[in-house]
Amino acid sequence: MSDFFSLSKSSNRTIALLGEPLLELAKHNENYALSVAGDVLNTAVAVAMMDVRTSLVTAVGKDDASSRVVDFSRKYDVNTDLVSRDESRQVGFYMINNDERGERTFSYWRSDSAAKNLFSDPLLLSKKLKQLNAIDAVYFSGITLALMTPESLTVFCEFLKIFRSANKKVIFDNNYRPALWATPQDFLRACERVLALTDMFLPSLDDVMSSIGIFDRDAALEWVASMGVAENVISDGVNPVILIQNHQRSFVNVTPALKVVDTTGAGDGFNGGYISSRLKGADPLQAIELGMRISAEVVAHKGAILPEEKWQNISSRSC
Repeated sequence: MSDFFSLSKSSNRTIALLGEPLLELAKHNENYALSVAGDVLNTAVAVAMMDVRTSLVTAVGKDDASSRVVDFSRKYDVNTDLVSRDESRQVGFYMINNDERGERTFSYWRSDSAAKNLFSDPLLLSKKLKQLNAIDAVYFSGITLALMTPESLTVFCEFLKIFRSANKKVIFDNNYRPALWATPQDFLRACERVLALTDMFLPSLDDVMSSIGIFDRDAALEWVASMGVAENVISDGVNPVILIQNHQRSFVNVTPALKVVDTTGAGDGFNGGYISSRLKGADPLQAIELGMRISAEVVAHKGAILPEEKWQNISSRSC
């Protein structure tokens, strides 16, 4: 693990992020604004904005709404060569409402989306994964796993085994959404399968506890360590970020955001900062600092993705 990331200082690492981009409807005063987001796309933008070569792996339709997703990704320097265009399906969408503290609730319309079709079909997914030979690292989330059938998950796990055998790295955020799973046990089984094939695990402590049904903090952290992943970075709201390596814990204090408008995408932004920093050769503690900086900027704005000028400021300060 250390050799891969220390060598990143003198190389231009590439990463592919697998998941479902969505159209986002977010409430602004009494109206709703349409934008583009989705957990993996949010992270992809953050990685790309930190000058790491980034590709999105997904499927969208050929309609205008789907083209909007592709154009948006390209605007933020996310490569879309690995985005399939489905003639008979469209991009999914979701709606966000925020309470007075900035916390959000979600409603989804994605059951027959182009991405769902790609990730649920073992043959389509296998064909797509074969296009990742030149990639150095892959990232996906629990929401990505929710798109898969048992058969396509098996195909995906076989790919991860082969991918890692070539000294390439697998990065996973469990991003647990109960509404996307028939039972918590279904999620946990899928999560444990991929964790056995993961090099870097980036969950929130809330997601860990709710997914495993253990609400004691220390016991939940022990569960993370027991999964055998080499590098675990666990966010915990305003509490210190926890780094676990070889069962050893380190803690990094969080600098509170000066303003909280919307928490949507905060974890995705953190992940993007952490991943990009590690791929550029920084150590985990340095990478956590960049992740926190991006997360603090994200929560100060409406929507999951920062305006372009904000990324320019963060990028210049991270050099």
